Amino acid sequence: MNSSDTNKLIDQIKSLLEKQFSPTLLEIKDESAAHAGHVGAQGGMKHLALTISSQLLNKMPMLLAHKAIYEALGELMHTHIHALRIKIIKSEPD
Repeated sequence: MNSSDTNKLIDQIKSLLEKQFSPTLLEIKDESAAHAGHVGAQGGMKHLALTISSQLLNKMPMLLAHKAIYEALGELMHTHIHALRIKIIKSEPD
């Protein structure tokens, strides 16, 4: 996957997460280069780091919040993302 494809993937992920969680903070970094040669890197699947803050996620236990993120990303978790490191930052209530 070239950098243009990676940017499109990140944009797609951001769109899905924005639609589902209306985050106040959303950052996605490609960490795939640090995993070159790893089995998951073969075939172009990505290692990504997600930092997100959302009132909706704040209301969930951590395990359920992670599950909700995986569900929001749907098929991408099987076709384009090999690993997703998630950091949820608790935001202040509105």
